[in-house]
Amino acid sequence: MPAGAGAYPRVRFFSPADGIAVSAGPQGSIGQTFYLTSNGGQTWRPVAQGFDFVTPSIGFASMPALRR
Repeated sequence: MPAGAGAYPRVRFFSPADGIAVSAGPQGSIGQTFYLTSNGGQTWRPVAQGFDFVTPSIGFASMPALRR
């Protein structure tokens, strides 16, 4: 895992090679950094992401597409 992913990162793989990790701390607090992998988690790269909330409980996150 990336060094900055925190103690409790949230990880999701969309295929055996492609995945995302969101940095997170205790009690489910979400960090500000997303990490992408395209080689099964051997290496991770931080990506810029944006957040846009339309209400206090509904929002959208954007980030670049996974690339090989």
